[in-house]
Amino acid sequence: MITTYAELQAAIVDRSHREDLAARIPGFIALAEAEINRRLAIFPKEVEVPLSLSVGARFIDLPADFDSPVAMWCETLQPRLELVPVVAAQMPVDEANAGQPTYWAVDGNRIAFNRPADQPYQLTLRYLQTVYLSDANPTNDLFARAPDLYFYGALAELADFLRDERDVAIYTQKFRDLLRSVAADAARSKGVAPLQTEIAAVLWGSRTRNSWGY
Repeated sequence: MITTYAELQAAIVDRSHREDLAARIPGFIALAEAEINRRLAIFPKEVEVPLSLSVGARFIDLPADFDSPVAMWCETLQPRLELVPVVAAQMPVDEANAGQPTYWAVDGNRIAFNRPADQPYQLTLRYLQTVYLSDANPTNDLFARAPDLYFYGALAELADFLRDERDVAIYTQKFRDLLRSVAADAARSKGVAPLQTEIAAVLWGSRTRNSWGY
């Protein structure tokens, strides 16, 4: 059973018998995933996580699955205070006076605040999770539901790279069948929604053809 990004890469290498292409496998997965996300409307999940800001600190690491920010609150004092989001370069920083943070910004892979904390603060961050696989994000809801969709999509990309018409045809058909199956599941749930009302129109409507012929 394929459950992680690393296991997916290993399975693709094992099926293709192309250990020499191992370094290219993440690229084939990314191409397949881009196609999956075009064919299916994958809406990133909005989540909230608790964070702690230590005394004297002005930065906190972002969650590994962070995609984009929504809001931030300080929970230490009630009622909770919503912090003001700003662009990192425009943060009104006051390094000399520790206190309760009132501004925040995404600064690289960290969250920055406008002043060092004068005491421990409990915060809540609301953000959108990333839906793309990577070493830092080894799974997501769709991959957990349909790892074979990623598997055959990446194999089709690999076969296309090798210009192996036989394997392109085999793996593309498997990928198409799985897309139909996942889209049908999506119509019965709210986890993943088709881009249009008609599933057939989503998957096989009039679109620019890619290298696989659809």
